[in-house]
Amino acid sequence: MPPKSPPLIFDPARLDALARIADQKTAAVRSQTDRRHDLREKLSDVDLRRRLHADKMTEAQPARDARASYAGFDGEGARLDREAADLRRQMDDLDAEISATSREAGDARATYRRALELACAEGLPLSLAHIEAARVAKFDTMASELAAFSAEVGQ
Repeated sequence: MPPKSPPLIFDPARLDALARIADQKTAAVRSQTDRRHDLREKLSDVDLRRRLHADKMTEAQPARDARASYAGFDGEGARLDREAADLRRQMDDLDAEISATSREAGDARATYRRALELACAEGLPLSLAHIEAARVAKFDTMASELAAFSAEVGQ
């Protein structure tokens, strides 16, 4: 018969570290989402400027021949096209980054939740900070269970 493994011992500081990691990852996702929103606003502004510039060019210089059209070309349309393409590229990169960070945040919250469940199973007294971290991590149903458990343990 294999030797029995020693029981797991949870350190409250470890739970705090797991809660901090989950909070940091979630905050990073929020920050990246805000940046994506800013990029989207910039892109809509650039698209508006592109449309206005195109309208201005067609009104100011009706196409008589290729030379007249070329004479009215000021390079602004091409610059706006490059700016829009750059913003779209940045948004695509940021979307990939948000997706990866969101996955990491979900993993961190799941790890924290498992650690809390194991801590409860072992009878580790939990502080109000642990219960609050569970609430912040959207474990509302678990938070009430943890509060009841902590009251039973005597904290």
